[in-house]
Amino acid sequence: MQLSIEESLHDLQHVCFQAALLYTSSKGTECDRDSAVTSHAGMQLSIEESLHDLQHVCFQAALLYTSSKGTECDRDSAVTSHAGMQLSIEESLHDLQHVCFQAALLYTSSRGERRIRVHTMSLPIATTLPDVLHSADQQCIIGLLSKMGNAHRLAQNLPAGASTSALHAPESLRLLPLYLLALLKRSLHAGACTSALLAPESLRLLPLYLLALLMRKAFRTGTSTRLDDRVADMCALKSQPLSQLLRGVYPALYALHTIQEHLVKGEENELVPDPPRLQLTAERVNSNGAYLLDDGDSMIIYVGRNVSPAFLSETFGVTAFSQIPDEARSLPRVDSDTCQLLHAFIDRLNEDRPYASDILVLRDNSPSRLAFTERLVDDRVESAFSYYEFLQHVKNQVK
Repeated sequence: MQLSIEESLHDLQHVCFQAALLYTSSKGTECDRDSAVTSHAGMQLSIEESLHDLQHVCFQAALLYTSSKGTECDRDSAVTSHAGMQLSIEESLHDLQHVCFQAALLYTSSRGERRIRVHTMSLPIATTLPDVLHSADQQCIIGLLSKMGNAHRLAQNLPAGASTSALHAPESLRLLPLYLLALLKRSLHAGACTSALLAPESLRLLPLYLLALLMRKAFRTGTSTRLDDRVADMCALKSQPLSQLLRGVYPALYALHTIQEHLVKGEENELVPDPPRLQLTAERVNSNGAYLLDDGDSMIIYVGRNVSPAFLSETFGVTAFSQIPDEARSLPRVDSDTCQLLHAFIDRLNEDRPYASDILVLRDNSPSRLAFTERLVDDRVESAFSYYEFLQHVKNQVK
């Protein structure tokens, strides 16, 4: 986390950064204990309330320090970059059942009033390792690892002596599920009774997310990647909110040629399309179909060469596959039920986003088809296992 301090510190000898742990003791009284920030990489804040009545939003942190006169003071400091943090709590929590973490949003309303909105998260305290693993948040883990991996990746490219970190980001990420599952197996004393790959429900998809993360341009090796693309992906992983980051790590794939077969009732009893998500593998992609791949920033519509003429006519207003404009950046509006359902589905995907995703139409014989096929992260590529091979690798190493 980077802080910009707006006031002069010339009268200070030391500056102390602290994080407060707010909790309720066993006697029902509210207390706080100091916790130290042990590592950081970016910063994520989820604001659940509407900010439509605000002209400006100011994110601030409190800087606690001791002045030259021995008195404790605080000054405001503005957060200039996003970060995820790890905290180490130095005192024992054995007498507690829950702890609460709070983040305060300080802002000025449209009427010039200074206000504070406080976001509180209450977490139970676990006493055993299985409890910790069973309550783990795999999506939060991926968000933190993407930012930590970025920091290690940058450290590798620093001049000799500039960093003492010897960690290799892709290898460290690859070893994480081995470490977690080995801990779980050891804690359950199940090593001699089964050879199955044991994983709690909360971590079932962690190997899949990690494999997909390793295939991002920021981390992949052995594949020709332009430096500009790698740096852009590193910046995106560092700054994106968690929901958008997860869509980029493991995109959503839908079949469009069967969209009329998957209709459900909406809030006003109207029929809305709700096709199921498909596994990101070439086995799910047929030449007689059309597919939409949504990675948050863009939506790629991939059209197979043997798709039915009726679908082409109702969706694109053409009668032949060769008439589809390759690498088109918009989807035509045709007076048909299929086209209306497709546009309604795209609008629904864009509902929870600050801006609509870009559209890219690709034919399966397009020179740019790699933009679609490289996101099929369940398949084997030059520099990474397939998902099945990765699970077998994890299973063999955990034995």
